[in-house]
Amino acid sequence: MDLAAPHGRLFTWLDQQWHEHGVQPLAALREGLRGHEDEALLVQLIDNTPLQMDNDASELQSIMLELEKAHLANQIDELTRRMATDPEAYASIKQLNARLADLKKVPLV
Repeated sequence: MDLAAPHGRLFTWLDQQWHEHGVQPLAALREGLRGHEDEALLVQLIDNTPLQMDNDASELQSIMLELEKAHLANQIDELTRRMATDPEAYASIKQLNARLADLKKVPLV
């Protein structure tokens, strides 16, 4: 699933941060965002978030996991359609299937 700019870029950046650094405090995320082309927008979104907002890190993690699985499945479908004309498609499908299999082992919380 591809999101339009700027949200797609922000979710991609956030996902990269999570994979590279794990869970981080908001201050660390803001610092890591410095210089990002959408820094101002994300800072505005954070600043406008209600202070008493209910949140659950495990729920967000589950949502991100399901989004990644759906994205991988879409990529696999697209590559499968191109396999007859794209010699590299099979290798890519193998990699994506391996990642998808790993994600399916992650327990939902």
